[in-house]
Amino acid sequence: MDTEDIVNKVKLALSKGAAGAMSAFEKAGDKVQKFSDASVVKIEKKQLEMKRDAKYQALGEKLSALIAEKKIELPEGVVIEVEPIQEEIQTLTNQIKEKNDLLEKGKEEDK
Repeated sequence: MDTEDIVNKVKLALSKGAAGAMSAFEKAGDKVQKFSDASVVKIEKKQLEMKRDAKYQALGEKLSALIAEKKIELPEGVVIEVEPIQEEIQTLTNQIKEKNDLLEKGKEEDK
């Protein structure tokens, strides 16, 4: 084998290696793009879920207030399910008020 044959074989090997590397980079780039696209969709989905959950919370708070103020009357079957939750909400609200009162009292004592 002469020098020219060796040079040609090295060139061929390098060109195959370069082509393989380019193919690998292209495949990796495609995978990164797909992952990136999926990540964006997941983030957008999560944002929509958070907005929806905030709307559910707002709706629940309004309905809870209407129920507590006796502005709407619920069917008996629904009352059985809702009443314990309303009582727990009221208990938690009272506990929150107590904590706020303690905080306010602490602020006044610091003055």
